[in-house]
Amino acid sequence: MDYPKVIRRCVPAGIRSLFKNLLGISTLQQSIRECDLRFQQSIRECDLRFLATDRRLDNVGSRLVAAEVLPPEVETAAGYLQALHNRNGLFTVKGWIMLPDRELHAAMLSINGTRIARVPLTPSDTSARSYPYAAYARRVDFDFRVPLSKEDTRGFVGVVITGLAGGKEVARMIKWYHDDLDADSPILPPPAIMKRSIGTTNRDHFLITGLQSFKEFWDAICRHTDPGRVTRMLEWGCGCGRMTRFFIRHTTIPEIHGCDIDAEAVRWCSNNLSPGRFATSGPYPPTLYADNQFDCVIAYSVLTHLARDLQLKWLDELARILGPGGLLLASVHGEFAASLVFHPRALNDLLAEGIDDGMKDSGLDGIAEPGYYRGVFQTKEYAFREYSRHFEILDYLERGALNQQDLIIMRKRAG
Repeated sequence: MDYPKVIRRCVPAGIRSLFKNLLGISTLQQSIRECDLRFQQSIRECDLRFLATDRRLDNVGSRLVAAEVLPPEVETAAGYLQALHNRNGLFTVKGWIMLPDRELHAAMLSINGTRIARVPLTPSDTSARSYPYAAYARRVDFDFRVPLSKEDTRGFVGVVITGLAGGKEVARMIKWYHDDLDADSPILPPPAIMKRSIGTTNRDHFLITGLQSFKEFWDAICRHTDPGRVTRMLEWGCGCGRMTRFFIRHTTIPEIHGCDIDAEAVRWCSNNLSPGRFATSGPYPPTLYADNQFDCVIAYSVLTHLARDLQLKWLDELARILGPGGLLLASVHGEFAASLVFHPRALNDLLAEGIDDGMKDSGLDGIAEPGYYRGVFQTKEYAFREYSRHFEILDYLERGALNQQDLIIMRKRAG
């Protein structure tokens, strides 16, 4: 049966038109409802994607802040820690922070990117005596004691001390804590060897600065090469292993070597820092290492004590033992370090040639020949001019080594 024809014959045209309009409106309303549902679903899906992205960004931001990768608009300050430990549920951070040309009034402690506490800075006779030409070295000490469980401080913990002036954060020091520092009986060198290496017999200072140096050098290595490609590393001027011990413990580099002119310190390292490989080095090149033997050489505060001509001879030698494209990371006393030691009016004349090596240093008396060991200060321009002969300078981090020395990251040139 032809139903459309029957309807046209039996149902008046007006009625047919009414029903047609009603059906059309219903269909339209149904279409609107379906579009609205699809739209609302799309909105929810967009919201979920946005929230997921936002959470990812928050997580990335938190990690960056915790690692201090996002630098605030503050200056790197000079300073050291005398204590950094978590004992009996009390996290202690004690030390000093200073800018030589600006007075700081208070210090803020942040742990893994979270501000924890604030204290006023207190007077320090020691800093005032150590830095007689720094105008604001008298009120620099801080002492934080914060309740934290051991679980809150497992592994590597970023510790940042920020100096405040006029209520604003204007200076900072980045430090690192690891539960290694609270080991019950860490293997430490005898006091006489430690004294020659770091100038003090303070156990905490030895471990704190060793861990910080390790993090500074290792993070720089990881930024400029695939760490998995570093199979042989040398610490040139390892002393009694203050930094090497942490490379052995916290990296998977298959071969870690160290050398130093202090034979007694080298023997101690050989007997106590397994599986590191240690050797005594003469005061002048060459070493006994083979051409192209190492993928990476690190040196904390070695060039800082070598006269200009000897610096260049040793750089020749380090280039020889580094493989093609190998990294050299070395710290130097830059202009900031010089500003802590010399009168401001003397700095321009002192560094007129780019380097000053006239200061005698008695730190290795009895180990090195008289006059060998010096206090050496140099400009950034000097390093770029002289060190670029064998190396491509990848980065120059002012105050990048223990907050005072400059850290230079170099790659051996081809050919």
